[in-house]
Amino acid sequence: IAGAVADDATEVATAAALATADATVAAPAVPAVPAVPADPGVAGVPAVPAMPAVPAVPAVAPVPAPVVDVAVKANLEHKPTPPMVDFVSVDLDGDGGISRSEASADARLTARFDTLDADRNGLLSEAELDHRTAD
Repeated sequence: IAGAVADDATEVATAAALATADATVAAPAVPAVPAVPADPGVAGVPAVPAMPAVPAVPAVAPVPAPVVDVAVKANLEHKPTPPMVDFVSVDLDGDGGISRSEASADARLTARFDTLDADRNGLLSEAELDHRTAD
């Protein structure tokens, strides 16, 4: 995980450096365009007025990239909820459900058995344990 976080931090730093470089480039000035007089020999061709020069746009001060603490970022990443119990090791008779007597080997299961037994059949299925609320 630490390697992945370090790689992410490197990518963020690289992107920030590129954004800073892009933000500090000034736009060049556009030169003036002289007027073009009307051609008296051609009817209907009007004169084209001159266009003033456009001044250069000064470089914009770069906006600093947000600083993200690597440890904080690691804590924000999604971490799957670990299984409440090893279902197979608690299902002693292998019938695909954990009975109240099988659950008695684990204090958390015993305390929450009725809440976890969503279908009220007296057995906890793997699906019922997968859909449990946070411990």
